[in-house]
Amino acid sequence: MKDEDVINVYWSPVFPMIETEEKASAMFYKEPSNLFTELSQKRKNFKGFNTFFACPVTKNRFKNTFVFKNSLKADYEYKTYDNGVTDIFPNGDFNMPVTNIRKPSLTVGPLLVVDTPFIFFADEDVEALLSQPTFHKAGYTNYGSIVPGRFNIGSWFRPYICEIQMWENNGRFLLEEDEPIFYLELLTDKKINLVRFAYNKELERLAQHCIDSPKLFGKHLPITKRYKRFKESNMKNIILLEIKKNLVDKYE
Repeated sequence: MKDEDVINVYWSPVFPMIETEEKASAMFYKEPSNLFTELSQKRKNFKGFNTFFACPVTKNRFKNTFVFKNSLKADYEYKTYDNGVTDIFPNGDFNMPVTNIRKPSLTVGPLLVVDTPFIFFADEDVEALLSQPTFHKAGYTNYGSIVPGRFNIGSWFRPYICEIQMWENNGRFLLEEDEPIFYLELLTDKKINLVRFAYNKELERLAQHCIDSPKLFGKHLPITKRYKRFKESNMKNIILLEIKKNLVDKYE
């Protein structure tokens, strides 16, 4: 396969460079798996083309979709008050950190954050779709739905937060160990080479430039114009240079 037929997609756990006991650490992050590979292990053993594995429309999507799983059980009760404030109470010890960082967006329930953010970047333009794990029986979907996202990870560099829209204003949130929490789908026909890197203080600083862009350029600046500013400032090459200094694979 030619180099131009492959896109390198870099990913990393994101956690503050000055850590506290309340924040997630790198040990909370498991390696993702490929959805097509996972489903192939459950494939029925029969010949013929009457299967979605033979359909290029479906097969190609599965091959460029990666499954990100939870590493530590999260079991909480929560209560939302009329002023929009939500209190969260852990059921037992050793829970994955879950927080609430903003008031509800919908009347049906609050937004809870599983405090294990991720960051992605690619060496060329590619749209990334982060969504509910629909081909897994994810138990947490009984309580809420992950907030999806879509952006060009070759033209923007900022963390993705695992934020859950709850179905009720008061109740329980349970996320089991090893349970899939979201899919990362790369919207391209090219093969994806997924590579882990080590997040550091310099990359945190560069990501903050994207996070702070509404303060600098206005809250309503279209994302396409943000991408344009990103490219014109040579941010892509600056970020890639720092990422490639910190690839995890090279230590294996």
